[in-house]
Amino acid sequence: MTNKSLKHNASWAIGGNVFFAVGRLLIIMFLAKAFGKDSATVGRFMFAIAVATPLAVLFNLESRSVYVTDARDEISIGHYFSLRIISNIFYLIAMAIICMTLSKHWGKQKTILVMLMGGVRAAESICDIFLSVLQKKEQMKYWAVSQSLKTGSVLVLAAAIWIFDIKHIWIIPVGWLIMTAIVGYCFDHRKASKFTDFNLQWDHNIAKKILNKALPMGLFVTLSSFNSQIGQYFIEWRLTDQHVAYFGAMLHFMAGPMAIQNGFNQALLPRLAKYYHENLTAFIVLLTKLIVISSIAMAGMLVIFHFWAADILTLIYTEEYAAYSNLLFLAGIAGCFILFSMILGDAVIAAQRFKGRLLAIIVGLAINIAICTLVNETRGIEPAAYAMAAGALAVVIVCAIVLGVAIGQMGSADADLKGNPNEKK
Repeated sequence: MTNKSLKHNASWAIGGNVFFAVGRLLIIMFLAKAFGKDSATVGRFMFAIAVATPLAVLFNLESRSVYVTDARDEISIGHYFSLRIISNIFYLIAMAIICMTLSKHWGKQKTILVMLMGGVRAAESICDIFLSVLQKKEQMKYWAVSQSLKTGSVLVLAAAIWIFDIKHIWIIPVGWLIMTAIVGYCFDHRKASKFTDFNLQWDHNIAKKILNKALPMGLFVTLSSFNSQIGQYFIEWRLTDQHVAYFGAMLHFMAGPMAIQNGFNQALLPRLAKYYHENLTAFIVLLTKLIVISSIAMAGMLVIFHFWAADILTLIYTEEYAAYSNLLFLAGIAGCFILFSMILGDAVIAAQRFKGRLLAIIVGLAINIAICTLVNETRGIEPAAYAMAAGALAVVIVCAIVLGVAIGQMGSADADLKGNPNEKK
């Protein structure tokens, strides 16, 4: 990939991520305004997303990353497609079992929303196979257009619910599912089919090979997704759906910064990996620049949240949400730690310390769960934000330690190589 094509694809990837994140925030904004004081309904919708997403990530097996990084095309896309269809069947069965088990606690509306969001995630999972081909062929433009079409259609639907005062929240996931299927077949499949055929193929040994490669990274991504949702689980169990809405609404403000950070990280990850193995000083300099730039942006965000949180929440949502303006600032602090963990985490991956990255997320998740478990429900929803911040800080610390050790080892190896110029690296 040339520098020009790299920048072109990175720009589309960042743009697509930003539109997706901003679109999600606007969807919640329209729903908050449409349902007004009935924030419990919005909370049920957010909770449905929180339940369906981590489980979908687990059953996706992160096979997309395996396919995209298969530079030699050792395994055709048909094998990945077949495996994804089978994993989706098991995903939907698991979702059905969870819904039947917890239906009495959740109630009818929430159970239906969870099942519908499960359908949405299953449809997105199939589309993900098509998008993986576009990513591998460096066609991120089509990936960004696909994400924009799906997010934009749901955004229009949410706006219509607000404008026409429609009080049926189930319309959102149903419309989401339909538009995902339409865009997936008419756009994603059509564009990806220009590069390969999607004929279903199955071989037990090949499927086992894909699973062996995909499961470690899939476990990491699943734990990361679960870690970001854990607060909503405890809030829903101990408090009310209204509190889930308030907490989830604050977290959506961090989706934009996280999308931008992820776009930058993914664009710089190949260069960080190259510098780590070839020029350690350049690796440290580039990582430092990324941290400094991000820190300045984070500081500006926290200043805005500190002074104008109530005004922002009133404008974006309603006065009911503005009563929790202090929660937005806490979510901002947690978000800053999450962004730092993303930077250092990707640096750890660039150094190929994958076990260290997995250890970091396990430690962070354990701390998050521990704090949420130990804190009494009478303390309200703020402890969930503190738990998320503490968990993210733990990830930062572990990643920093792992990265420090990796840099030290690479530095020692470079010194030994210089002292023995005849020794091959």
